[in-house]
Amino acid sequence: MVEVLPLSLDEVRITAVMMAKRLYAEYDAPIPDFDTRPKGKLEACLAQPFHSYGGEELYPELINKAAIFFYVMVKDHPLENGNKRVAVASLLLFLEKNGYTFRLHSGEILTLAVAVAESRTMDDTMIYITEFIEGHIIEQGDSGQEAA
Repeated sequence: MVEVLPLSLDEVRITAVMMAKRLYAEYDAPIPDFDTRPKGKLEACLAQPFHSYGGEELYPELINKAAIFFYVMVKDHPLENGNKRVAVASLLLFLEKNGYTFRLHSGEILTLAVAVAESRTMDDTMIYITEFIEGHIIEQGDSGQEAA
């Protein structure tokens, strides 16, 4: 099993928030200063993909970790505003850190974030996110073939 590298709080603060501001500059709702976020919520989102129970990882594969990370970043509102935008940027950063990228425009992932925000059931939503990621993820440096 390949080790999956987590994102740090500083990576989200420095890179993902700046990326979200750049990618979605046309939004009227600004992303507030990072230090105004509710304390502990973002840290919990960053830790969620690496939780285990009874010695077994709850999310053993990169795709599972990416899916739950994206889900909690959207649903748990770890920031005052811009949660969907920062969730998209953080997902891109998380996958890049682990050697993958998406084969689509970030606007398509933002559409996914809106669907997740409006979703009612976690199980169905997790399946949807996982299938979306599996269908669009490629290894960095790959000529366009899908990777799982």
